[in-house]
Amino acid sequence: MAILGNFVNRVMILMHKFYDGKVEAATATINFTDDNLSKEIGGFYDELQANFEGYKFRQAQQTMMEIARPGNRYLTEKEPWKTIKTDPEGAKDALHNCLILIGHLATCLQPFLPGTAKKIFAMLNLPKDQLFFDEDFVLGYRAPVKCTVITV
Repeated sequence: MAILGNFVNRVMILMHKFYDGKVEAATATINFTDDNLSKEIGGFYDELQANFEGYKFRQAQQTMMEIARPGNRYLTEKEPWKTIKTDPEGAKDALHNCLILIGHLATCLQPFLPGTAKKIFAMLNLPKDQLFFDEDFVLGYRAPVKCTVITV
């Protein structure tokens, strides 16, 4: 749980520090821009589905907790706190990818810790407090606090 909390906290702090908690995007949705990260997260969904269908709930929970590891690794590799000065677009893309990953984390967290998942959805200003695995999510952009999408 510490890995998940650390990742979410790091991303939210950076979003508030560099972007006042606002996601600047051309549309109300942001998508993964890193294909490798997207594929890796897709693999976790496949593993989760197989575990649930096989009634392997303990393994499903372990898989869900593992989703934060690539996020932490990705954030450390991209170093948006450093690249914000030399490559602001790259830093923004990295943080957007991390926000998307956090949304996926919260979605996968729902069966195990629904209250925590709702808190994460609220941090992302999602218009709903629960999502299904096959449902897209749009980061909310009307709430005045936390992470907000601003179309530019």
